[in-house]
Amino acid sequence: MSTVIQKELISIVTPVYNAAEFLPTLYDCLRAQTHEAWEWVVVNDGSTDNSGDLLKQWAAQDGRIKYFEQANSGSAKQPRDMAVCHSSARNILCIDADDYVDTDYLQRMRSRMVETGADIVYPVMRFTDQTGGCTYELPAQGIDRKAVYEGRKLVAETIAGWRIGCVGGLYDKRIWNDVSCPEEKKEAWMNSDEVDERLYLARAGKVAFADTVYHYVSHGQSITSRPSAKRFQTLNTDRELLGFITQEYGKGSREYRLMNTQMLNTLRTSMALYASYRRLHLDLDGVVDDMRTNFSMIDKSCLSVRERLKFLDLVSFRLVFMLFMLKYSVFRVVATDTVSGSE
Repeated sequence: MSTVIQKELISIVTPVYNAAEFLPTLYDCLRAQTHEAWEWVVVNDGSTDNSGDLLKQWAAQDGRIKYFEQANSGSAKQPRDMAVCHSSARNILCIDADDYVDTDYLQRMRSRMVETGADIVYPVMRFTDQTGGCTYELPAQGIDRKAVYEGRKLVAETIAGWRIGCVGGLYDKRIWNDVSCPEEKKEAWMNSDEVDERLYLARAGKVAFADTVYHYVSHGQSITSRPSAKRFQTLNTDRELLGFITQEYGKGSREYRLMNTQMLNTLRTSMALYASYRRLHLDLDGVVDDMRTNFSMIDKSCLSVRERLKFLDLVSFRLVFMLFMLKYSVFRVVATDTVSGSE
């Protein structure tokens, strides 16, 4: 590989689990890219469909594809981190197996990084249904897509609701190394990569946005679209984030106040989900203890009067929990996923 191509090379990293239905669309959009200097590092995370067969066939025919496989880890973070560690380029770009991007995506993302000297470039993140209809997009109104931001100042835009789209970003690999490729790996859970994303932002000097679209496809096969005990792992994510925000920004910060609002919103949703899910015979051992722990960690001095009143001024976990069980069990209301901060 020539020095010029190596300099322009982008490592696209993708964790794969039972994504055979979606992989051809993603591979087609990569082959159609106007920026041709790329490699695709794919880690098959114990798929039980024919994802592995497809990827091995493509890798045998296309030298730009690096294929790895492992036993199922139960999260997207672990195989994604593994892909990053096996990548060759200085710049890495994450694309999930069931999503796709515009044909000028790599070109515009890299051009924006070169133009601004940014450590991270985020795209326009367009949420679509399986028919291709757009439900909404990020960055949200109020975020200047032409501006260059200090990374740590954007962390607040990811708490108590995502106002920037942090999927499909182009990163200087050095930002990832300490977080995602340490010598001692921490246990990963369903959305522990949401903790990592705030760490990347806090370590980034400059962050910019590019005028190209990452298509985030919502479908019924996603873990976040069906009943699963893993959805309660957002409680663990919030505990980790609260510790990071407290240490990095302090208790008097806007980030800390927003984080307590997120803790409250996640807890309310988790209680509603628990009341609905317990009729489904899922393994929910430890969930109530997790909710009780998060309840005790909320700093109610950071909450608005309305937020405190909605949650009975946080006077008693037992009382609040009983009322949520009554509401969602007696009236059999189906809980909806309104967790602030989930992607």
